[in-house]
Amino acid sequence: MDFDPVIDNALAAGNWNASRTIPDELQARAKVRKKVIAERANNPKLKPLPEDIQQLFPSELEHCGDDSIGIAGWIPKGWRNSTLAEVTTELRRGISPKYTEEGGIQVINQKCIRNHEINFTLCRRNNPELRKVVGKELLIGDVLVNSTGVGTLGRVAQVHNLPEPTVVDSHVTVVRPDVEKILMYTFGQLMLANEQRIEALGEGSTGQTELSRKILSEQKIVLPPVNIVTKIEDTLKSYSDKQVNNRIQIASLEKLRDTLLPKLISGEFQILQAHSRSEAVAK
Repeated sequence: MDFDPVIDNALAAGNWNASRTIPDELQARAKVRKKVIAERANNPKLKPLPEDIQQLFPSELEHCGDDSIGIAGWIPKGWRNSTLAEVTTELRRGISPKYTEEGGIQVINQKCIRNHEINFTLCRRNNPELRKVVGKELLIGDVLVNSTGVGTLGRVAQVHNLPEPTVVDSHVTVVRPDVEKILMYTFGQLMLANEQRIEALGEGSTGQTELSRKILSEQKIVLPPVNIVTKIEDTLKSYSDKQVNNRIQIASLEKLRDTLLPKLISGEFQILQAHSRSEAVAK
């Protein structure tokens, strides 16, 4: 996290001046922000954050004592660092499925998680008579973390929709936010922001790298105060809803394409020009 709004507020308030110098760890970022602020003054197309959003952030940073988070340990004043264990109700691996080709329960595997999204078309299915899944089903808001192997370990995605009851396999960790401590969509963004750090947590030999539940549960995250979380949560939810709707439309169009294209190629359907528009007609 770079906390640019806080640095901008600190510069505007004169908190970093001759009597109070910029901490060494923040010098480079402050230099960048000074340049951005100067460019905004000369280019009206470069708009800052809306004033009401900007003022939600403090004008000071403080060192939290942990150099692994924030900017070398510097976080906004009034924010706090916590562990995943403290702000989650579940942090567990998935099941070892008994696969079936028909029916059963949808199972997300590591291949399904890429680019912060879940591809349900790559799921396999578990036979619930051979492997019970009661109490293991996913919920909207769960964050999934790939936890095995080089190249896939550390990928993060949040569950934004569930077309049917779904579980994950044993190579994926389910991280469920405690919504009394952190709202779900804000939690999802915090987890995505820490993806690179999570990727570096794997232990073991090449090809056998594992991300243990214990190590993941001990990871620190920086939590904003309630006034910021409540301000942005609805916006994050609206983005999520739009993404879900877009994916549904894309899937529908892909299904239509896959149905019509073979018929067009085989000649079962033909495209005719009539009155300046194309029409598909069956032979």
